[in-house]
Amino acid sequence: MKAASDKLIPLTLELGGKCPCIVESGIDIKKAARRITWGKFFNLGQNCIAPDYVYAHNSIKTELVKGIKRNIEKFYGSDPSKSPDYGRIIDERHFDRILSLLNKEDARNLKTDRKGLYIEPAIIGASWDDGLMKEEIFGPILPVLGYENLKDAVC
Repeated sequence: MKAASDKLIPLTLELGGKCPCIVESGIDIKKAARRITWGKFFNLGQNCIAPDYVYAHNSIKTELVKGIKRNIEKFYGSDPSKSPDYGRIIDERHFDRILSLLNKEDARNLKTDRKGLYIEPAIIGASWDDGLMKEEIFGPILPVLGYENLKDAVC
């Protein structure tokens, strides 16, 4: 930005990152699941407003995941690879980068097509030590973590 400003060159800064979606207990799970599904899987999470992961209170985490799965099917059908509303990864380099963030078991269980740049929408139980949690995903993989105390979740 400094170099561009010295010469008055227009530029765009992409200020992404590990944007969490923190979900507390006592919420409307159906509404939250619908909104999270839309936000994460719109353009396969390849946008700057997509939640990178969900951090849900342990008391509602299972129901929330079920709700997100129901909404994926509602939005994209039982086979998202055939849905005209489910996009594709931008290029092979990004396709490979997304898959490299997964552990081998998760990658093996995921339906993908490198030639077609397809990665199915996936919800993955995660821990803070996982590769998915080390950098921005920018793809259709949604890690879900649980918390017990909101104070610990935001610290």
